[in-house]
Amino acid sequence: MTPSAASPSPVPSAGLFTGPFAEPSAGSLAGPFAGPATDPSIGPVPRLAALERLADRQVGLLGLGREGWSSYRFLRQFVPGLRLIAADRRPVEELAQDWQQAFENDDQLEYFRLPDQPGPSLDQSGSRSDQPTGHPDRQPPQLEVDLALRTPGMTPATARAAVNSQTAITSNSQLALEIAANLPDVTSIGVTGTKGKTTTTAAIHHLLETAGFSSQLGGNIGTPALDVVGQLLSSDTQAKPDHRRHWLVLELSSHQLADMTISPDMAVVQLVSSEHLDYFTDAAVYQASKKTIAQYQKIEQVIIYNAESAVAAKIAGLSAAGTQLAFASAAAGQAQSSPDYIFSGGERGAREFSVWRQGGGGTAGAPPRDQTGQQVISVPLDQLRTRGAHHLYNLVPAVIIADHYQVAAEVIARGVTSFQPVPHRLELVASLNGAEYYNDSAATTPDAAQAAIETFAGRPLILVLGGSSKGANFSQLVLTAAAAQLRAVILLPPEGEQIWQQLEPLLANKPQADGGIPPHPVISRQPVMEQAFAKIEQYVQPGDVVLLSPACASFSQFDSYQQRGDLFRQEVQKRAGPAPQT
Repeated sequence: MTPSAASPSPVPSAGLFTGPFAEPSAGSLAGPFAGPATDPSIGPVPRLAALERLADRQVGLLGLGREGWSSYRFLRQFVPGLRLIAADRRPVEELAQDWQQAFENDDQLEYFRLPDQPGPSLDQSGSRSDQPTGHPDRQPPQLEVDLALRTPGMTPATARAAVNSQTAITSNSQLALEIAANLPDVTSIGVTGTKGKTTTTAAIHHLLETAGFSSQLGGNIGTPALDVVGQLLSSDTQAKPDHRRHWLVLELSSHQLADMTISPDMAVVQLVSSEHLDYFTDAAVYQASKKTIAQYQKIEQVIIYNAESAVAAKIAGLSAAGTQLAFASAAAGQAQSSPDYIFSGGERGAREFSVWRQGGGGTAGAPPRDQTGQQVISVPLDQLRTRGAHHLYNLVPAVIIADHYQVAAEVIARGVTSFQPVPHRLELVASLNGAEYYNDSAATTPDAAQAAIETFAGRPLILVLGGSSKGANFSQLVLTAAAAQLRAVILLPPEGEQIWQQLEPLLANKPQADGGIPPHPVISRQPVMEQAFAKIEQYVQPGDVVLLSPACASFSQFDSYQQRGDLFRQEVQKRAGPAPQT
């Protein structure tokens, strides 16, 4: 499919490996990965040259969850004879079946049992199996390898303690970006933020595809980055003289960014607040972990950031990118320093989602395609499939990127209106007897839950809150909840009770709302989702919104926020069936 615009002027790739695989343009490497120069006209071979130089080295995989398995498969495919040592705290018999089979069948793969120690799990995303193999466990104090790939669930400090002092440490995402930077036909786009990064990443990918570009989606959103890069390296289009440019769109979490030494060609920074205080020592360390998405950018690269977030703006200030594009809502934009893009649609009573280019825009050093203040798109809000004013912030970077590549306005509008909500993010599960049920299980912070509650201002609300708070502050959330028309609040342990203790005093003098909603909602403390729904059925009335937006992480009761949302969806669909198509 041909893009519906002039051929895009690609953002040049960084062009050089920047970590332990650094490949200077002179053609040789210094240090333990040194090797001969390669001819760039050969085709795909030079793209793997840095990996091939690892063939006589030992590489460790720290943490055997989803990303660990991805790293193993990638390295085994592209460096077949590589000696690998896979390390985890669990005994082999507790690892996933795929790992157990790999240890049985791969003569170049060894297992290393990491000692138990305090701190977060090495493999929060890994599945488990009870199938034993009988493979012996080895428990030396440290892993002796030349290079180690850290899983996101392991902090950089824990990874450093697990290996010897001479070991270089990288990660699945870093290695993927390093390889992508050395591919002349690939542009990497990285997205981070505290909330909204998954929807933003998906929206960018969707708009690029809508415009006819070849886009690959991965990272924290689901498919590990090396899996996506492996697909690009395996594609026969890479060797064709008329091959297309590819866009690698990655969601990058703080865990993945924490110790990176490379930045993507295009960086997108959404609102940054506080989260993961169980992983990072404090909010400042968490926020600083995001900076690497911009810190290593070059002048030919691009950064797009939310100007309403002081931390996002500070991160953008670290970038050397020649194209720096700030965005803000029309209301907030008046207080910002001339953001490059402003948007409207989140105001009470708004009917249109509109984005304007204020100035800048386009390629660094080039004048804007249209006059200053030119409207990029305007679409009716009721045509959007995403709910909530906060989700408009997630759509804007996708609009900006499409505009940067001079995609026609009608194509951008078609992409925005056809974009489907990401599961667990204000997902309308079903309507039943006049009530709507929304799954917002990904709202694991108070800020995210607050935005969801504000989405349904003026409507009777049954709210499901609670979980594990990770040291969060609920003060603003309870103010927002107190102003809502709460019919009932379902509290999930352990933090549901803490939220209620802060919310209850705010309701003491609240007058009865229009429509007969009592000032003091019904409170129900329920340990599991099935019991919560038994209570919801007692309270719900036509016109109500039943909202799972917990403001907390899930791991006190559930394996993940996805499982929590799936259970909510299952309980709704037992009673209602799927939501109507829009």
